[in-house]
Amino acid sequence: GDDMDVLVFFDDRRCVGFGSAHLEGASRDADHLRVVRVDAGIAEVFVAQHNGAGHKEKLGEPVWQMLWLSLLSFIFFLPAAYFVGDMVYRPDALMEKEYLGIMLLFGPFYAAQAALCGFFVGQGKTRLITFVVVIANIVNMVLDWVMIFGVEGWIPEMGVRGAAIATSMATIFQMFILAAVFL
Repeated sequence: GDDMDVLVFFDDRRCVGFGSAHLEGASRDADHLRVVRVDAGIAEVFVAQHNGAGHKEKLGEPVWQMLWLSLLSFIFFLPAAYFVGDMVYRPDALMEKEYLGIMLLFGPFYAAQAALCGFFVGQGKTRLITFVVVIANIVNMVLDWVMIFGVEGWIPEMGVRGAAIATSMATIFQMFILAAVFL
């Protein structure tokens, strides 16, 4: 869940920090996407209520509501990915705008991942979440190094763009694993 965010953004900062302070700042600013996770993660509260009341048949309802909301959030995130960077950064802050834009583009996946985490945490199934978060962080660390610094002759060095894509891919990986178990 939220620990995933802390670790992947830390790894982005660690890796891109080798490049410049601008790259590190871009990663730090995009960390604000955690607000999206908190909103969709509210499903956890309702899952726990249904679970505690013994209404097992209702456990999926709040999760599905948040998954639908995550899907609808593309309406917000797609334009935001292209315009918010210009509203919050100086005109010359190109790396920061690029990182934030990519992270916003993948925003709905962060929300869906939080909703799915809520399904399991609300039932007290935290071992699954812990396992998936650890694996997703390992995926992120590998992708960060490959996509930020590149692999000569195979993958070009992408810098801040690579950090944002790697973090988003690790989140999508986590979302798909949780969705497979959820379904």
